[in-house]
Amino acid sequence: NQLGAFLKAQKTYPDQEIDRDLQKLEQLRRDAITVSDASENGQTLLLKYSAQLKTLAPRLLSLQLDIPVSLGWLDAFATSKKVTAKSFYIDLASIYWNLAAFESLLGGRVDRSSDEGSRTASRHFQHAAGYFTLLLESLSTQIAAFHLPCLSSDSLTMCRDLMLAQAQLCFYEKAVRDRKAGGGGAGPTMKPQVIAKLASQTSLYY
Repeated sequence: NQLGAFLKAQKTYPDQEIDRDLQKLEQLRRDAITVSDASENGQTLLLKYSAQLKTLAPRLLSLQLDIPVSLGWLDAFATSKKVTAKSFYIDLASIYWNLAAFESLLGGRVDRSSDEGSRTASRHFQHAAGYFTLLLESLSTQIAAFHLPCLSSDSLTMCRDLMLAQAQLCFYEKAVRDRKAGGGGAGPTMKPQVIAKLASQTSLYY
């Protein structure tokens, strides 16, 4: 393919090893972009590909060469809008976005009527917020050029705060449930003033 021919022309390492590595990369990408459900196996495939991209993307960028690849992704909110770029950073950003979306979906599926359920859901929402924060703080320079609305600073900030609100809501619901049970929960009940602060912070995030 074009990328293989390009890398071979750079004479960086043996052609046979380039072919081998590109085949592995192609398989990882194929596995990742076909993931459609927030299963453990699906997340593993996304994480495997993102691990390679974290090493590959900055190395190719440092070469400052016109790399012959064309990677395309649809916007998360406007699926009629597609962006293509000659940068593996668009893949990395999109994979992180999908990981965040999957964590959000998993959190929303959890039954929060128990303390364990509240903790599990909150953990998923916090993980989702972490991915959005990673995009904001570590990849903002690289992804700005893609002009995907879902990767804009405003969009990522909104998504991060929404996930933090969902996580905070889990703690609020547990506190209210424990209070109504009169201390019958797993831990001591919170004072009404503390519960009010939780509610206030959740409202601010929303």
